[in-house]
Amino acid sequence: MQPILSIEDQSIFGHEVLAREETDKGFALPDIFLRELSGKSEEFLRIETEVLSKAFLKLKSTESGHLFINMSPDELLRQLEDSKGDDLPLAKLTKDVGISNNRIFIEVTEDATLRDPEAIGTAVEYFRELGFRIAMDDVGSESSNLERIAIIQPEIIKVDLLLLKKSIHDRNFQSVLEYLSQIAIGIGSDLLFEGIENSEELRRAVDCGARYLQGYLLGMPSPDFASPKLEADKLKTQLDDFHEFKRNRILEEIRFEDEIRNLISRNEPTLKEIGDLTHIDAHSLFQLSPFIQRVYATDWEGTQITPYYERSGENGFTQNTKSLYKNWSYMPFFYKHVKKSFHNPRTWNASEPYFDKNLRKNILVLSKVTQNHISLFIDIQLPG
Repeated sequence: MQPILSIEDQSIFGHEVLAREETDKGFALPDIFLRELSGKSEEFLRIETEVLSKAFLKLKSTESGHLFINMSPDELLRQLEDSKGDDLPLAKLTKDVGISNNRIFIEVTEDATLRDPEAIGTAVEYFRELGFRIAMDDVGSESSNLERIAIIQPEIIKVDLLLLKKSIHDRNFQSVLEYLSQIAIGIGSDLLFEGIENSEELRRAVDCGARYLQGYLLGMPSPDFASPKLEADKLKTQLDDFHEFKRNRILEEIRFEDEIRNLISRNEPTLKEIGDLTHIDAHSLFQLSPFIQRVYATDWEGTQITPYYERSGENGFTQNTKSLYKNWSYMPFFYKHVKKSFHNPRTWNASEPYFDKNLRKNILVLSKVTQNHISLFIDIQLPG
């Protein structure tokens, strides 16, 4: 069993049940579990039941905590179709051992299945009505799909370990991870990140909204439950480091933001009409700092009224008119800018940083509304 820790109080929230046999090379997945991927023989079911019984008996001896067990969508449906009520093999096992169903999280695996998603949802809801709690395993793996998340509505979304690891080095995977975090918030699920092996992965997980953590960094699999104090101390040490790291990053961002804001405030950009176009004195702006990447303006309704001015080299810039007269009010940033301009009309307001796919850089946007209700936007590259 491997511990799952809660960030909220640095305690052990539960353990995942792992079927392992002892070999001369250590613990390994039983061969029968590797061979029988599509169906389950009587021998397979016997071993599985024996493993769960031992785990449930250990859980019964504790006053709190949960167990996480894996079940494929096909297995959920098989149990429902072959049984009724308390005759469900899993429900019968918890009843025989004498533990409450609500201490068991069923991790619905992301295995591909030909069964109707609605049928899977019906099976999940039946298990939920019996008191079992529902998690989704390996979300972000190859078989993942958003429809299954919406139908199952899991209490916990368990993020695929490969998605976490790839997000460390690939910005596209980081974007997917951030999107998954927003999905979890939207449907009221908590995120559990597994496979945490180092501090960098832990920081990324916590940064992306993890409530629960699992991995070798915090606790190795063991035949017994983990020591609550030992594992909690490990997590607290890691979280202390994370908080120190995060505070330092925020202070660096504030110092940088204030530096750029002060430069621009002392050299306010000017607008002038030339022919049918409104222009910004972009040359003066780009000379202020090499971190200024792009400048443009919209009217009060969000329609772009100037060209894009984009940096090209140390002091040069290009002028792009392709986006002229396009309306950007549908973008989330626009009315966030309007709100901030109402709140702080005399200063340059800063957006939350985001990754710009065209510039391939992390960008901070400074914005301000002029007296004639023109919105100025200056895209700033974040250092590092």
